[in-house]
Amino acid sequence: SSDKAARARDIFDRMLESKFRPNPDLVTFNTVLNACAASNVNRVEAFQIAMDTFGILQRSEHLRPNEYTYGTLIKACATLLPQGHERVELVEQLYKGCCDNDCLSEPVVRILRSSLSEDDYVHILGGTY
Repeated sequence: SSDKAARARDIFDRMLESKFRPNPDLVTFNTVLNACAASNVNRVEAFQIAMDTFGILQRSEHLRPNEYTYGTLIKACATLLPQGHERVELVEQLYKGCCDNDCLSEPVVRILRSSLSEDDYVHILGGTY
């Protein structure tokens, strides 16, 4: 069967290219990210799709990531990347972006907690929550 992440991104890309469909809104971006986080077929491809989609959102003139965007991306890191330094660094960058954009919420903290070891969680939060 075809992968959720690739199918979601295909629909997203067709929305971007079409003159007749509405432009993707924040729900559309977050839906693609969620499909990536739930992917179990090709984790490398799903992670790349998630990061590419987030990059498009960051460059948008009209849309900004919200708490669901950050929470879903952190969940994608936890499910798609192997445990290790790279994953922890990326989660830390996402956490900082989340804080910088005033998107930190209890659900984001819960996702952080479930995505990291106790030591990494304490290190990243640094007593801020």
